[in-house]
Amino acid sequence: MNIKKIENTIIPINYSELWENIPNEIRELLYFTNENPPENLDKIGISLSFSVNDGLKMGKLGTSHDPSTIYFPLPITVPINYDQVPPPPRYPKYYRLTPEQKFIYLNWLKDIDRPIHEGYKQLFFFALERQLIIGNFDIAWDTILRLNKNTSKYEFLSFQSIDTLFSACMMNRLDLLHKMSCIFEEPGWDDKQILTKYYTNEPIEAYETMKINCYNANTRYFRVAPNDYTEEMKTLLQKKVGSTFILTEKFISENNRKKSHIILGFHNSSFPYELRNLDILLPDTSALLNFIQELHQECHEKTKIRLKNRRKN
Repeated sequence: MNIKKIENTIIPINYSELWENIPNEIRELLYFTNENPPENLDKIGISLSFSVNDGLKMGKLGTSHDPSTIYFPLPITVPINYDQVPPPPRYPKYYRLTPEQKFIYLNWLKDIDRPIHEGYKQLFFFALERQLIIGNFDIAWDTILRLNKNTSKYEFLSFQSIDTLFSACMMNRLDLLHKMSCIFEEPGWDDKQILTKYYTNEPIEAYETMKINCYNANTRYFRVAPNDYTEEMKTLLQKKVGSTFILTEKFISENNRKKSHIILGFHNSSFPYELRNLDILLPDTSALLNFIQELHQECHEKTKIRLKNRRKN
């Protein structure tokens, strides 16, 4: 199927008013066609192929068609009662939306900063992922960041967008990591946050060690006495590394790489396996994680003693 550009696409009358109200910078990020969806759309379609050695190639038959493509022949309907329109499912596809859902989605694109069910945002997100690979990378990356800022950190899309932004940076765009302050808002940290600190030359503060997932770490005092725990952690760090923070470059080397335990990749179902599961070797963080694990073990005991002494007094 030929997904056409706007200057070559005839906008049907039922779409025209909605389409004209979508800002140009958003329209340029969408994929659309005035052709009908092909039959058996979920079984076969045009997709991307990717390999580390050969890069991206177009036109390979894949197992799923792009979920974000807007098919203008499909009907849209203004809802009589918006509250009665069911939300899209997780991993939505435009051609599977009801006419009312299609209207709500296109109407929301007029202002993507407005609140809306995350299923609609996820559909737009899939279009942005496609732009990262074969379109305008920088505008798409910034728009995903914008989408993330208007998404609750507890929504599934928040985790998806962080994964995608970080994965895109690991594909030779480390210069963008300094813009990803949102990555540190996740409640639990892993290699994504640690390597972002590493590549942006930012230290890990004492209170941030409580966010780093360490195996067998006793997290009791993280919850019941975070201030006491942080003070004990600062004392420990001062003793062990001479500062109240951790410099990641003392534990991580660019030349020491391995397969990370985190999954890198994109979420658009039309992408091939190689893009949804990127095989990228990342700097080894195990030495830093082991050090933080030891800190937690010692800090737990010291915090326990501090609280016990306080109760005595």
